[in-house]
Amino acid sequence: MPSEVAITTPITASKIIRVFFFNFSTSFFNFKKLYHKELTCLNFVKGINFFSYDWKREEIYLDIDAIKKIIPHRYPFLLVDKILEIEEGRRAVGIKNVTANEYFFVGHFPDYPVMPGVLIVEALAQVGAVAILSKEENKGKIAFFAGIDGVRFKKQVRPGDQLRLETEIIKAKGPIGVGQAKATVDGEIVAQGELMFAIK
Repeated sequence: MPSEVAITTPITASKIIRVFFFNFSTSFFNFKKLYHKELTCLNFVKGINFFSYDWKREEIYLDIDAIKKIIPHRYPFLLVDKILEIEEGRRAVGIKNVTANEYFFVGHFPDYPVMPGVLIVEALAQVGAVAILSKEENKGKIAFFAGIDGVRFKKQVRPGDQLRLETEIIKAKGPIGVGQAKATVDGEIVAQGELMFAIK
């Protein structure tokens, strides 16, 4: 009978190196996905869970407790639930979940609840205030309305809507500044305009 012959492929140093780096890169990729998935919140400042890491850029997410450390507004006039993006002193993006239990729906209007336009503007102003008052030199101060220009309402905001609030500071000189503000629901603009503020 013919003897059994084992066919083997010589293992070279270059093959070992290629296998090592393939396994290393695969493991690192999986680790990065796991890290990005699990590291949604870290204790970053004084036990507040609002720091989230994106591998492309760092983004700070502010929950309601963190927001209350920056602006003085409280229930029932705190109209921002979460800050999704923030560049200190420049811009911020926030969320307001409009529920059927909002206090203003009791009288506006009982048979056809619509969020008052002035409160949409106020919510936009609060997002802008978070951006401005998060700067070190403005911490502990208050941002007041100094003017509203060119605000237009494009669509009604009803119970169940999620307001995305974006405010960008386009002018600032001393304690006075102007923000370009836009509110959207499902990607459609519901309100936009310019808001002037004064810091005290």
